[in-house]
Amino acid sequence: MALHLFKKLDPRLASDLKSQRKVISWGLLCVLIAAVLTTSTIELVKRSVSAVQDAAPQSIIGGISPTDPIGIESESKLVGKMAATLSKTPEEVRNAYREAQRDRKNSPDEALSRLTFLCILIVGIYALKYFFARGQNLFLTQAANDLAADLRRRMFQKVQKLPISYFNETRS
Repeated sequence: MALHLFKKLDPRLASDLKSQRKVISWGLLCVLIAAVLTTSTIELVKRSVSAVQDAAPQSIIGGISPTDPIGIESESKLVGKMAATLSKTPEEVRNAYREAQRDRKNSPDEALSRLTFLCILIVGIYALKYFFARGQNLFLTQAANDLAADLRRRMFQKVQKLPISYFNETRS
């Protein structure tokens, strides 16, 4: 496929690009790896948010945590309000809350450990991505500078070969 691309280009430019093929390939490989690393952080961020939710105390509604000291009267009023709002019976609301508590994946301590690991992993991925972004910059800049230097050298050689009469006859 690369050869088809070069055939469409000016032959001189194609030969210059071919001479820089290795450096350009390394630069594009760095681009690919940096893109994959960026994409991988999406799933890790989703898992981090899930770990934050698992680590946070579960609340019934309105920010009241099961560990909050509320009286039996206020709890029954809260359950009654929730039941009225949801068009459910108070017993269905209590059962749904107990079921949600059982369905929690991990204890808060396990969730915090998982969150810590995920945060360190995300920072590590971004640190690794930094090096590949620097590699991309280094390799592609080197290829561009080498191409420009080759072009300047060829133009200088061409100008040096021209007769002096050319400069007398041609305005610059």
